[in-house]
Amino acid sequence: MVRTTSVFAIHTITGTLPMEYQARYAAHLQFTSLYVNNTTARQELIQLRAALYLKYSAKYNKLETALRNMIDYSEETKLFLPNQQQLQYTVPKGEWGKYITESIPGIKKGEGLPARQLAIASNNNTGSLITTSLCSHRKPKESDIRPRHVLIKSLERVNEIWERTHDYRRASELLKAIRQDLTVQGIRDEFSIQVYEMHARLALQALDHSEFNICQSVLKTLYIEVSPTPSNEDEFTAYRLLYYMFTRDISDLTALLMELLLRRRSEESDCIQHSLDVALAWLLGCQYKIFKLYLSAPLHSSYVMNLFLPRERAAYFKILMKSYRPWVPVAFITSELAFVDDTQTLSFLEELGSVVFTDSSRTKIDCKGTFESLK
Repeated sequence: MVRTTSVFAIHTITGTLPMEYQARYAAHLQFTSLYVNNTTARQELIQLRAALYLKYSAKYNKLETALRNMIDYSEETKLFLPNQQQLQYTVPKGEWGKYITESIPGIKKGEGLPARQLAIASNNNTGSLITTSLCSHRKPKESDIRPRHVLIKSLERVNEIWERTHDYRRASELLKAIRQDLTVQGIRDEFSIQVYEMHARLALQALDHSEFNICQSVLKTLYIEVSPTPSNEDEFTAYRLLYYMFTRDISDLTALLMELLLRRRSEESDCIQHSLDVALAWLLGCQYKIFKLYLSAPLHSSYVMNLFLPRERAAYFKILMKSYRPWVPVAFITSELAFVDDTQTLSFLEELGSVVFTDSSRTKIDCKGTFESLK
């Protein structure tokens, strides 16, 4: 896996936090590296990220991004769980060692990630554009950090690569490297907004919801800090509202919904109006309207809706099976669930399973039999 998170930037940011949070972050950093296949570790890191973000959302978006990258690291790396003998190794002397606490399962005070595994992690996590090391304390060389005018050209290059190859993994790594250089230099301006907006749009097209969430969270703050009237703020506000439907975050969804309704302007943007209509339909449980709105989604709104559409399709299909008798044609399901053609519909039905057809050609669905099997 290619690492693009600047350890120097993480150390700099965590150094400004209260000691309590420095300790918790450092401990969970090692905990996640040690128990990379442990879902409890990942969940604790997510909870820590949420706690830090709620308390320091305006000032510490860089740390939020770093924590999100650590969660991704815990999912993508394939290290094995250490045995009891490995747990007895102590962390090499350094600033992280003193923060290890007894609250981490399986680790006693003063003990942590084995030195051998630290070396393995360090060797396997170097970036292609900027060499970084997950557990290194060395500051990046000044020559490694690209200035703003070089980053502008780098962004143009990434755009060319994407248009030519549509290789999301490569484009995402290059964009993360640009974001890293912006973070280390403390650059938060219109160009930063442009970088995060591009990364967010590419993440949506690739259905990379975790990376999109990082970008839209940073953009929310950048829009406030940098420009009083950013041109694309309405677009990404609409995406954020739709994203809350994917995560089923009712509290944030209703808060943003009320904010948009109260500030309603005479000429609301198409994105905002569309997301409001989808949100109200979703809250009212009107799946029929959701799928009709999906077909008319502006800009990248359809990509955000693609994140939660499979869930809504499964729920609406069950409602249709309960409502109709004795059978319905597959073409009807294609229309109701906003599929492109019957082939997509049949693929969906195969993934759903337990669907009963009345004919061998699979053009008619037995509503009662299917509903009973889906219970």
